[in-house]
Amino acid sequence: MTTVEPLIEVHRLAVAGREPAIAHRLERVLAPKWLLTSRFTDAANLASLTLTPGPDASRPDLDRLRALLAQIEQAARENEDRS
Repeated sequence: MTTVEPLIEVHRLAVAGREPAIAHRLERVLAPKWLLTSRFTDAANLASLTLTPGPDASRPDLDRLRALLAQIEQAARENEDRS
């Protein structure tokens, strides 16, 4: 098991348990690392899951995640165009 796998599982549990603060914190750790290593699909999936709003979801967090998701999708399209 890599050091990332436990973080992914905690993120999944946070989303399932409707704990947006935990999910957002983990997204902020994982997504940038994945973007640096061209794991666009993983980063996009994580952002999409994190967008599942819980009762405490703040508007700035949701807006930031939507912007991140748009950037990831654009980078993935550009990467496909180069292939």
